[in-house]
Amino acid sequence: MKKVLIVCDPFPPQFAPRMGYLVKYLGQFGWEAHVVAADDNSGRSNMGELTGYAKEVHIIPQKPHRKWNLLHLLALFWPFDYLRGEYDLRRKALEIARSNKFEVVLSSISFNVFPSYTALWVARKCNLPHILDIRDLSEQAGVRCHFWQMKGKELLSLVWSRLRFMGRYFRNKVIRESSAVVSVSDWHCNFLKKWNPHVHLIYNGFDPETFYPTEPAKSDVFSIVYMGTLGTTAIRDPELLFRATRQLSEEHLISRETFRMKFYCGDTGDSQAATMARELGVDGFCDFLDFIPSSDVPNVLQTASMLLVLTNRSEGEGPKGTLTTKFFEYLAVNRPILCVRSDETCLEAAIRETNSGLAGRNVEEVYEYLKSKVLEWKVNGCVRGTTDPAALEKYSRVRQAEQFVDVFENAVRRRNVR
Repeated sequence: MKKVLIVCDPFPPQFAPRMGYLVKYLGQFGWEAHVVAADDNSGRSNMGELTGYAKEVHIIPQKPHRKWNLLHLLALFWPFDYLRGEYDLRRKALEIARSNKFEVVLSSISFNVFPSYTALWVARKCNLPHILDIRDLSEQAGVRCHFWQMKGKELLSLVWSRLRFMGRYFRNKVIRESSAVVSVSDWHCNFLKKWNPHVHLIYNGFDPETFYPTEPAKSDVFSIVYMGTLGTTAIRDPELLFRATRQLSEEHLISRETFRMKFYCGDTGDSQAATMARELGVDGFCDFLDFIPSSDVPNVLQTASMLLVLTNRSEGEGPKGTLTTKFFEYLAVNRPILCVRSDETCLEAAIRETNSGLAGRNVEEVYEYLKSKVLEWKVNGCVRGTTDPAALEKYSRVRQAEQFVDVFENAVRRRNVR
């Protein structure tokens, strides 16, 4: 088998499953993965179903430190993060690279450079192609809220983000010097091409062994399910849904007993979305719930009446290229999807392409779509999905592993002809 060394931030059973699913399916295409990863120290470790697929996994712990340790400032001006254990991670990665015959080194990052500079450094030492996978860019986030609306923690985050300009310098250096770059949406890929011509789109997606359609079950409750963090309403805005819900309630088409919006968000009611629900008088229809184990997610999605994607318009200060893993898992179970507010770009296009639901641009169309599904539920006791199965194949994690292998092999070929 050919071998790839993966250097990444959290690796399952911690969260961030993209690399975990890649490792799961690489063997089908004749590749073997060796992983060196950072311990994110968050306590979110519920993805045990993705263990056992790598040849070896080494999790490198962070250095013990207080939250506001001054050594954090080193990361502003230096590409290796001491407190996150990057020197230990670098040492282990080089040791493994020198004791195996690898074809490529792959790193995966989210929002910052860590630990891609280590992966590039190891690839140089061993004369190997380096592939950079970027799951998130700081430029995609848009404006979370305006300066005069910020509170203490938000102001500190703003100051910290402005100070991290050197991190972008090192990130861009890694992008330029990598043999190939992979990212998750057209927006991301177009943004990255200014630094590297070898940019490839590989979506996030769904595991076909875990997420698949089932016959819709009848229920006494029409349930709208949301999975994921809520953040701010500038990034994830439920206003159109809340206003449509209020209108349905005023017309006596729904009641609190039979219509529930369930937010599995790890937030018990202090979010901006919860505040908005109270202000619009629909908080009685909402349940703000803790996260659930990943093993429970498929059943919760399969038994929902409707699945909710929260985002906002991409234009101007809005979020860019937000195609989250949960969206593709929604598609796979074939439940009706409601996206609010429509990003008016990639998410809306994907929903139209797959015929899976509505990306709502205004209250009227959200109200009409939600009303039609509620009336269908009243007649049949359930709501049927409309997703086109032929449009799903490119979002399968199996297909994505094959795409990564194509990127690896192209990079190796280019290296060999130099």
